[in-house]
Amino acid sequence: MVLASGIPELRRFCHRITAGAQLLEAKHFLQSVLSSLLSSVEIWATSSAPRPQVEDRGQDESIRDFLQEVKTEVRVNFHLSLRQLTNKGI
Repeated sequence: MVLASGIPELRRFCHRITAGAQLLEAKHFLQSVLSSLLSSVEIWATSSAPRPQVEDRGQDESIRDFLQEVKTEVRVNFHLSLRQLTNKGI
């Protein structure tokens, strides 16, 4: 009786509608918000701050190296996620 009522098909249809909206929101986040965040962090990291003391230079370099690693890792994961979404035909 449940199958004949069409309820399972209606549930799948409703789920597809919300899943599509969630996917579009995730794509928007990955493409715009995350990209803006990375750009802001990069600008902040490379901005011309007052010249550091000699003992601070090593620490500044380690922070820059860490931020560069994070940036690279996020970009790799972003492109991987985008490729996976594209391969799924979405």
